[in-house]
Amino acid sequence: MSVVIGINLSHDTSVCLIKNGKIYAAEEERWTKLKHNSVYNEDYIFPNNALEYVMKESSTSFEDVDYTVCVSMSEKDVMGDKIQPRKELEEIPNVSYICHHKAHILAGFLLSPYEQAAGLCIDGGGSLIGLDFNTRERTSGYFCDKENYTRIYSNWDEITVKDSKIYRINNSLGLFYLNFAQRCIPKGDEPEGSMMAMAAYGVDDTYYDDIKKLITLYPNGNYLIKAPYGSNNDMVYEFNQWKWSKGQSEIPFQERANLARAVQRVFEETVIHILNRLYELTHVDNLIFSGGCALNSKLNGLILEKTPFSSVYIPPAPHDGGTAVGAALYAWNYLLGEKRLESPSNISWGPCMEDITRDEISLLKKYGLKCVSYAQNELMDMVSALLIKGKIIMWARGCMEFGPRALGNRSIIAYPYSVEIRDKINIIKKRAWYRPVAPSVMEDMFQYYFTGDADYYMNKTSKTIDAGTLEAVTHNDGTARVQLVSKDNEFYPLLKQLKNKGYAPVILNTSLNLKGKPIANNKTDVLEAFFKLDCDVLVLNDVVVLKDVSLYNAEKEV
Repeated sequence: MSVVIGINLSHDTSVCLIKNGKIYAAEEERWTKLKHNSVYNEDYIFPNNALEYVMKESSTSFEDVDYTVCVSMSEKDVMGDKIQPRKELEEIPNVSYICHHKAHILAGFLLSPYEQAAGLCIDGGGSLIGLDFNTRERTSGYFCDKENYTRIYSNWDEITVKDSKIYRINNSLGLFYLNFAQRCIPKGDEPEGSMMAMAAYGVDDTYYDDIKKLITLYPNGNYLIKAPYGSNNDMVYEFNQWKWSKGQSEIPFQERANLARAVQRVFEETVIHILNRLYELTHVDNLIFSGGCALNSKLNGLILEKTPFSSVYIPPAPHDGGTAVGAALYAWNYLLGEKRLESPSNISWGPCMEDITRDEISLLKKYGLKCVSYAQNELMDMVSALLIKGKIIMWARGCMEFGPRALGNRSIIAYPYSVEIRDKINIIKKRAWYRPVAPSVMEDMFQYYFTGDADYYMNKTSKTIDAGTLEAVTHNDGTARVQLVSKDNEFYPLLKQLKNKGYAPVILNTSLNLKGKPIANNKTDVLEAFFKLDCDVLVLNDVVVLKDVSLYNAEKEV
C-alpha cells in the first residue's frame, strides 16, 4: 500500500492524498466558507477539515503515510515566506517541502497525457529565490519528462540602486493584471474574472499605447514591468485624464472597458512573448501552463494560434489550491517511483453529496415545496424537460469537484437559448451584468457548436459557431469558456437526453454558491442556497424539489 499527502499552506489552502493510485482532494474554504482561505489573512485556518476528509474517506491513518510534502514559497524547498512551522504539522509523518512554482508545474505535467513537455508558471506572488530583499521569481519555465523536471527559464524581480540605496522592483504579471482589475472593476465584484469579461466590451485602443509602455520585452524572453505597476499598491493611476483608484465606480463603463481591453491585450502579448521563447529553448510541441495567470481563459484560447505549440494542457486547478495536487504527485512519482496516474476527465475528488432525509423532506413540504424521487432515466427525462421549459435548476449530485469551477456536481444550470436566461442568472447570483456564463457540452459534440481548443475543466475560450442558438453562453466577443463533458461526468446523461430529444447537448453551467462564498460543499449549503436564490428547481442526488406545484407528479412523491 502506497500513500502520499500534499498540503498547500498559502492561500486557497488545500490537501491532496493519493492512495493506491486514487486521488482524494479538497480545499479548506469549502468548510470554513472563507473564500480563498489564506495564510495572508488573520482568519487563516490550517486545512484541518480538508485533511480530515481525505484521511477519513481513504480510510488512512498517519502510520500509513509514506511521504507528506508541503508547498513552500522558497525555491530551496524549505519552510518559506509567511509559512511558519505549525503544531498541526508535528502530528504528520515524513514532512518535506517543494517549491511553489514546481508544485504548480507538476500539478499539470503529472496529470497530463504527455511524456515530455515545456512548462510555464506565472502567478502573482511567485517563489522566493534565496536572495536578500525578498526577491521573487515571478515566472518560471521548465522542461519536463518522465524522469525529471528542469528549470530552463526564469524572470525575477529587478534589483536597482538609486541614491546609494538598493531597491527591489516587483515584476509580477499577476499583480500587474490584478492592479488594473481592481481599478476597472467596482468594489464588490471579483476583479480578475470580471476584468476578462469587461475587456470584451472595449471598442477602441485609446489606452493601448500607454499600457504597452509599462512593460519592456527583451529578446531573451524576459520582461520588466515599470514600477509600481508590478506590485500590489494603493496608488491612484492617471490615464486619459481619469484618476483610477481601487474599487471606484464613477468612471463611465465604456472607459473602464477600453482600459480593460488594453490591459488584457498587453497581458496576452507578454505571455505569448514568453511562450515563444520557451518553445525556442525546449523545441517540444506540448505545453503545460499553470499558476494563477493560467486562469485567464481568454489568453489560454489564443496559445495554439499565437505560438508554435501544438498542444496545451492546463491543470484542473491551476491556482494555488492545485499546488497540493502537484506536491502529492511529486511524492507519488518522484519520491515513491510509482507509475503515473491516468490523465483525468473528471476531478470529483471531494466529499459526496448526502441524500436528503425524511425529516428534511417533511420540512420542505411545510414550506409548500414538492419532493419527487426519480430513477436515473426518469430523472434525466424530467430535468431535460424542465430545462427546455426555461427553468433554472440547482444541481447537486455526486462528489465535490476540486478547484475553482463547477464542473457537473455543484452547479446552477439552464438551457442556453436566450440572453434573458443569462441575465436572470446574473441577477440571481448578484453578478455583474457583463459577466458571461459558461457552456458544458458533450465532448463528442463540441465540433458542431464551437471551434478552437477546449478541455474538461473550463480553462479555455473557444469560438461559438452559431451564437444565435447559444446566446446565453456566448460572450460579447463571440467566445465561450467551454467545458467538455466526458461519459463519467454527472452531466453526461442529461446532455445525452437533450440530444435524444432533438436539442443541442449544451447547458449553461455556473457554480452553486452564494455571492462571496465558495461553491456549496454539503447538503446544508445547498438547501440554504435554494431558499436564498430564486431558482425554480433543486436536484439533490435523485430527489427533485419543485417550487412550481404544476410540475408535481403525485405518483413519485416521497
